[in-house]
Amino acid sequence: MKIIKRFLVTTLLILIQTISTSIVYAEDLEISLEDNLNKTVSITKYYKTYTIFDENNNPIDSVSYEVSEEEAKLKTSLNDNIVYSNFTPSASHQTASKKITLTVSPGGGASVKIVNIDIEWFTIPNVKLYDIVGFYLKSGTTQLNISSTGLTWAKQIYDGNTLTYDYNSGNKIKKSNGLAYVMNIVDSTKNDLKIKLQADFIGSDPVTIGASYQHATSTSITTTEARNFTFGSSANSGYQVLGGTFIFKDNIANKYDKMAGVQVTYDLTSI
Repeated sequence: MKIIKRFLVTTLLILIQTISTSIVYAEDLEISLEDNLNKTVSITKYYKTYTIFDENNNPIDSVSYEVSEEEAKLKTSLNDNIVYSNFTPSASHQTASKKITLTVSPGGGASVKIVNIDIEWFTIPNVKLYDIVGFYLKSGTTQLNISSTGLTWAKQIYDGNTLTYDYNSGNKIKKSNGLAYVMNIVDSTKNDLKIKLQADFIGSDPVTIGASYQHATSTSITTTEARNFTFGSSANSGYQVLGGTFIFKDNIANKYDKMAGVQVTYDLTSI
């Protein structure tokens, strides 16, 4: 017997009264199978849309995702569907010689975050061996899933010059819960030094991110020692946590300046 399939797709748009152009809508998919039983199956899916605005309140992007029927029918508050592109929680710590700033901002999708770490030196150090800059996912999303390798890099900006370490650089160290770059400060640096790291990753909200910059103070530090660490905020006997981010054995940890780290919690659901 010949089976005839007929697909009828209708879309119902339900406008939400918010100050954004975001909507919640339901999509009905009706499938009729005309055979001797003449059975009909109906499936309804609900979707919610976030609209992303810039600092001038202009819409620049939107992202839709599927929600339950119960969530779709909930009353939406004024800010429920709004994601501001300038939502950038940050934290910083400063010593007499340098400053670290951690900033997390929205990426190219509702679950994408961009981590930026900025190091500014006030006085150029004498030892220029195997410094480490990096971050790790402390709570919430704890599995590091890089979204764009092209947006993940580190830079050393010195005396008007820029040295870039891309995602494929041998200076990069990526583990399941964190990412860092190990680098020598350029020997010829005399007047100005900044170090930057950027990474683009996927994760649900909320997520707490810790970041650290550790400067090597010993001329006996080796590249093998500098790369021999894990990410975390607690350590067993014989190990030390540097900047709340890097875990080293005692003998290696004592070759760094042990500058305090910073952390931020990124949570768009809280705005």
